[in-house]
Amino acid sequence: TLILSVSFSHLADAQLSQPSYTYFASSAYEEGEAFYIHGGSVSYRDDVPLTQTIAVDLSVSWPVNNPVHKRLPDGPIGIGFASTLSADKITWFIVTNGTAYTYSFQSARWDPVLPGIPFSRDLGMHAVTDPDTGLIYIPFGAAGPQNITTMFRVDLDSNKVDNVAMPATDLLDDYCVAWSATLKSLVIFGGRTTNHDDEPSTKMSVYNPQAGWSSATLGGDVPVPRQYGCFEPAYGGSKMVLFGGSRDFGRTLFNDIFILDVTTNTWRQGPNATDMEAARELASCAVSGHFFIVWGGAKEWMHAVESVMVYNMRTNHWISNYYPPDSSTDYESSEVPSADTRSHVAIILGSVFAGLVVLSAIGATILCWTRNTPEPYSTSTNEKAGDPYSRSAKHDGVPTEIIDSKETLVIRT
Repeated sequence: TLILSVSFSHLADAQLSQPSYTYFASSAYEEGEAFYIHGGSVSYRDDVPLTQTIAVDLSVSWPVNNPVHKRLPDGPIGIGFASTLSADKITWFIVTNGTAYTYSFQSARWDPVLPGIPFSRDLGMHAVTDPDTGLIYIPFGAAGPQNITTMFRVDLDSNKVDNVAMPATDLLDDYCVAWSATLKSLVIFGGRTTNHDDEPSTKMSVYNPQAGWSSATLGGDVPVPRQYGCFEPAYGGSKMVLFGGSRDFGRTLFNDIFILDVTTNTWRQGPNATDMEAARELASCAVSGHFFIVWGGAKEWMHAVESVMVYNMRTNHWISNYYPPDSSTDYESSEVPSADTRSHVAIILGSVFAGLVVLSAIGATILCWTRNTPEPYSTSTNEKAGDPYSRSAKHDGVPTEIIDSKETLVIRT
């Protein structure tokens, strides 16, 4: 990227002001540069949307318990915005409460744009950008009756908005949208009708600007129906990552992760996140290189989860640190032992174990020989000198059980 969207100078001062973790925030990101998060709420009980805006630095490494971030100027109040970056990554576009805004990373300003356009006021709308044309798409983006059949197409360069016809369907909410550069298409996954009488869908619809709309049949480890999950493109849109969400109107929260290969339409499930309060909905998510990042979200009773999680898509493990793309850090071996490393450790420990067994056998032989010799006088009537089972004796340290799991080697004594 020729233009760095946000300068992370003076981060020491910025880090002193810790952000509030939120759910139902608007977010966008540039891989290897920054993860932008705006608005959202911290609690259903005190459901006052925030105006805070932050940029999490994706160009440096950080632990999940202390992400490197910078405060940006506060923006419009609201939750569940449509949100996307411009193709050149210098402008952030959002729609909230029926009004469109842009944030300029060059001037650090929020400004209303596209006056008079009847944007929908519905919560949970989504927007994506076609990187080839720079056009922004907002499914179900129009206000009023045409909402059901209309997708807005926004051209920020000319300040124009036109309509793209959508397939005849019920109006959806709680759906997921992402852009696949591999397919050169917009992808809509899931969603439910606004009357909420049915289960969320697991269907996927694809819009290609040249070919129009089509449906995809999905196979593999197909996720159970859900709403309010994260759905982000990875590896140039050749993969789609689905994480978390909820079912039964938030009664069931998910901590699972699935990766969809868009060339074969096949889902593959990864290991569930095991952090405390890992199950969540309405989180903000990003992808940078091999890493999928989850920020905040809602737990039971709509309270914000105050944590960040990182998933390594190469090793298929949840890890404790984020590493930027093109990092010289060997994050695979530092976070998760490879199979070769585990086998080498096992060989070494096996050799040590065998040596200890031999030493134990020699010790036992000596012990038997000494027991056949006259015992010296002991001042204790209950404990003999050198008795390995006396209360004063120490454990000999020989392992009694070795368990080799995928992630750790445990020696029990």
